[in-house]
Amino acid sequence: MPFTFTKPVHLPQEGAEETPLRPVLIAPFPRNPDFVGHDTLLNELHRRGDVPGSRIALIGLGGVGKTQLAAEYTYSIRDRSPETSVFWVPAGDAGSFEQGCRDIANRLKIPGRQDPTADICELLHVWLQDERNGKWVLVLDNWDDGEFLRKTRPAEIDDLGGESRGMPGQSFWSYFCEGLKGSIVITTRNRGVTSMVEDSNVLHVTPMNNDQAITLFEKKCNVQADREEVVQPVTAQDFMPLAITQAATYINFGSRRLSAPGYLEVIPKYKEVFTTWKLIFDRIRETQPSAADLLCVMSFFDADGIPDHVFRQNETGYNIRGLPTYDRDRVNNGGDGEESTSETSGLDLFEDDISLLRISSLISVSADKSTFGMHRVVQRITLNWLEANQQIEEYKERFIRILWSNFPSGRLRNSSRCESLFAHVLCAAAQRPNAEASLGQWASLLHEAASFAITRGIYADSTKLAGEAFSARTELFGIKNEQTLNSSQVLALSYSLEGRWNEAQELQEHPSRIYILTSRATEGGRRASDSGDEHEQAILGPEHPNALLSMDNLASLYITQGNWTAAKQLLMQVIQIKKQVLGSEHPSTLLGMDNLASLYMRQEEWTATKQLLLQVIEIRKQALGPDHLDTL
Repeated sequence: MPFTFTKPVHLPQEGAEETPLRPVLIAPFPRNPDFVGHDTLLNELHRRGDVPGSRIALIGLGGVGKTQLAAEYTYSIRDRSPETSVFWVPAGDAGSFEQGCRDIANRLKIPGRQDPTADICELLHVWLQDERNGKWVLVLDNWDDGEFLRKTRPAEIDDLGGESRGMPGQSFWSYFCEGLKGSIVITTRNRGVTSMVEDSNVLHVTPMNNDQAITLFEKKCNVQADREEVVQPVTAQDFMPLAITQAATYINFGSRRLSAPGYLEVIPKYKEVFTTWKLIFDRIRETQPSAADLLCVMSFFDADGIPDHVFRQNETGYNIRGLPTYDRDRVNNGGDGEESTSETSGLDLFEDDISLLRISSLISVSADKSTFGMHRVVQRITLNWLEANQQIEEYKERFIRILWSNFPSGRLRNSSRCESLFAHVLCAAAQRPNAEASLGQWASLLHEAASFAITRGIYADSTKLAGEAFSARTELFGIKNEQTLNSSQVLALSYSLEGRWNEAQELQEHPSRIYILTSRATEGGRRASDSGDEHEQAILGPEHPNALLSMDNLASLYITQGNWTAAKQLLMQVIQIKKQVLGSEHPSTLLGMDNLASLYMRQEEWTATKQLLLQVIEIRKQALGPDHLDTL
């Protein structure tokens, strides 16, 4: 991906202004008609949330009902105060958080959100700060990592070495806690996170009492049971809503409906959610194996916002294995059946599987049915089961294959699709596979995601992803391979954008040392330049796009270090090659001339700047016309 020193100016077009929709409600799933209990906490949430600028934390064990309580709060706000906007952001990690902010910006149609260089958190902060936009409540769900929202974000470096962030050095949390009059509710298991709010606004979510647990159990079983019969099952689940829901699901499962005493006979010991999960999972494996497969694959994704499109293939197939379409017989019979000729059978099976997992309380479905979620407790249990049954690598490879086949690459890159998958790629980065074929797909996925992260200004993530891709490709293909060089370029660029100049330079110069050794052996000891692009020129030729890209990146590094003479010489060389190979009117050639003009301007060489910019303008007039946006 080429590095440029000048950024395009996005001018607003007349008549293109969008009308924002507000007030809005952004909730993770439809309202739960079976919500029970926590009336006192719900009233407290409303009382404290009515105070402008309030910050409230809900803390409790996993599975105790924090998210359900927060969700009921959001819906009840709209009942009580329809003029209040309600937003929901998954806060499990930085990727999910930024994607949640982007989803809000899209719903609000905030101007500038589509600019790839924009800081989406800053745009949202400005919108929330504007009192003309009305009252609002923001829920930060599952903020269990006490660090990433509080950690100071590094100031981003613009193309000429200066800080470009509108709010440099700020943490994610600072965007939403300072100078904003809306209310924020946090759900967390981590006591350290609650230090971000006043002690008086920390609300402890505890297990249900006896009456609440029995009511929930009866609602989930859809029966009015004998009270004495029900007491034992709900007591056995420690009055935890998630465990009670799954116990009721098992009792209610399929045609083999059990009584409450019958449930006790099946599981004499059931102090953990795992016990009931295992019973439900085993029943699903017996009756609908494809649904069990789907659950196992989903457990590798980020818990929030799993897009349904990754499991669809050509709008007719079910991509459960990351392979070509499978129909019901092939999936449920382990691939032994004949492939179906029905175009709808695959998607019918997919919808059946989703429905089964949802009614089994193993996943949730968003209001628009486009994304799925899993409780993190259920995810951990599923992954632990796969590990114990030595199937973790098999399903990890499926997960990677599905992401790899769905994440757009290069010129086909689709920003919205990349955004919807980015948090899941960050999860994949921590799931390095063992098999060589899968490792290659994993490296390609991370490489493309790193390039996308750079366009979004998420440099810490781009460095992490590019570093993993470079390491894997070096292991698989060697340092001289073109794919390895591509990843080294992205990694060096990420280092530069983070201000890690020494690491960037070391990476750029590292290939040259290899080239020196090989060139001495083959050409009698000819000394090579210390420029990192020399190695790529030796392998690919100086006119190869990747060699030009490396030279562009090295020039940018020289500029940030203040080595303007070396940068100017390198840029002039690149422009000359581009003119010969691509032509004077090619956008890449003109962009290089723009970059050189920017360098002249930085050195206060006004005459050279003027002459070069006039050349660029004249060429663009002839090629694009005087009224084209690039010309203007």
